[in-house]
Amino acid sequence: MIIKEGSLQFEFAEGVKAIKLDETPYYKRFKDCMPGNKGVDIIAYNDKHFTLIEIKDFEGYENNKENIKRLMTNGEETETLDDEISQKVRSTVAAIFGSHINQDKDLDEYFEALKGKLSDANEFIPTVDVILFVEGDISRMVRKKGLKQETTVAFKTIHDSLKRKLRWLTDRVSVENMELKRAQRYFEVKRV
Repeated sequence: MIIKEGSLQFEFAEGVKAIKLDETPYYKRFKDCMPGNKGVDIIAYNDKHFTLIEIKDFEGYENNKENIKRLMTNGEETETLDDEISQKVRSTVAAIFGSHINQDKDLDEYFEALKGKLSDANEFIPTVDVILFVEGDISRMVRKKGLKQETTVAFKTIHDSLKRKLRWLTDRVSVENMELKRAQRYFEVKRV
């Protein structure tokens, strides 16, 4: 299965179910119900992992001051990535649960996978992974913030903040890109 998000292509391994949340009819109704409702870009699962993937592609926009501020974890003027992603994860879980309550079939299989029941014969406790996938020249963006850090250090700062904010759901949080692969268990990414 292949899912494209902007100029990035995510190719999922055989046996993985994946969906772009914002392309489902249920999500379109969900996001209009309440200000601030939003969701992650991709939801995917197999018989062991349930993964929420948010994609931020700054390629070509590394000089944008707002994008640079979003890399911080204590922004007051701009919504930082850690705040945005934690809100998107919360809203996504609410959307999955809401679709089940409303007996909407768009996301029902994802509800079943999240609760650990793929079929009557196959129950499991899913490992929930949250992946923030960030592309672009992050080192250059971080230098523009006035810090002398590398991409890995910037990602670690965002990771630690996200992990604290998402501990209600999982401690399996990863901030990565095409070079820094930590939680990419069943997909490959390339620029198209």
